[in-house]
Amino acid sequence: MKVHQEYDISGEWSRKLSLIVNLINVLEIIKADFECNDVTICDPTDLNELLGSTITICVDRCIDVPNELQELDRLANYGLINDYKVRVSQSMNEGISINELYRKAINYFDEVFDYLDSYLLRTYLEGLEYIVLVLTNGKALLLEGERGRVVVPAKNVIASAHTHPRGCLPSPHDIRSLINMFFEGGIGLGIKSKDCTLKIVRVGPFTEKDYVELAIFRNMLRKNDLEAIKEIIKRGIIGDNIKIVITF
Repeated sequence: MKVHQEYDISGEWSRKLSLIVNLINVLEIIKADFECNDVTICDPTDLNELLGSTITICVDRCIDVPNELQELDRLANYGLINDYKVRVSQSMNEGISINELYRKAINYFDEVFDYLDSYLLRTYLEGLEYIVLVLTNGKALLLEGERGRVVVPAKNVIASAHTHPRGCLPSPHDIRSLINMFFEGGIGLGIKSKDCTLKIVRVGPFTEKDYVELAIFRNMLRKNDLEAIKEIIKRGIIGDNIKIVITF
C-alpha cells in the first residue's frame, strides 16, 4: 500500500489498549504453557491503574512458575509497565481476570473509530481510504492510503480500523490481514463508512476452529455469497471466539 499521509495519533487510549491486549496474550501463554488452573492480575486490581504500574500476576496450581517472561520485559521496555512479578496464590477471588481484560480491550477498541469520523465524507466522495493502526508498542497511526485500498501490515499491529466509501463488508484481503493479526495476538479489525460500522474482534484465544471458519467466511466474500454472509453476521460469532457485529 502506498501511504500518502501519516499522522501520529498515539495517546493514553492507544497505550492502554496495547497494554491490555499484550497482557491478555501473556496470561493465556502462562495458563497454556504452565498448565495453570487460573491466572489473574492481582495487583493492581483496578483496570485504570495498569498503565505504567508494577504488575503482579497470580497463578494457581501450575506445573511450574515462570520467573522471567520476555513478553513482559518487552512491555517494560515500551514503557507500558514499570516492572512485573509472578507469584503463586491459592485465593484467586480478587484480581483482574482474562475475561475482564477482553471486555476492557474491546471498549478501548471502540475509540479507534472516533479517529475515522472526519474522513468518512472524503472517502465517500473521493474514494481515498484511511486506516488507523494500533501497534504492539502502544503507538497509534492514522494513514491515508489509496483509492479503494488500504492494507494492514502483517507485523506488530494489535488493532486496526479503516474507512470504506460505501457499506462495511470486509474484503477477502481484509480477512486475510485479520487472520495474520490474530496469529500475532491482535484483538480485532473494524470498517466504517457513512452507512455502517463493522467490528470483528477476538474474545478468547485464537483457535483452529476460528481459523478454519474465518477462511470459510473469506471464501464467501470472494464468491459474493450474500445469503451465507448475512447468516454469519446474523449469528454474530465465527468459530469459537470471534465476534462479528455490524451497526447501521
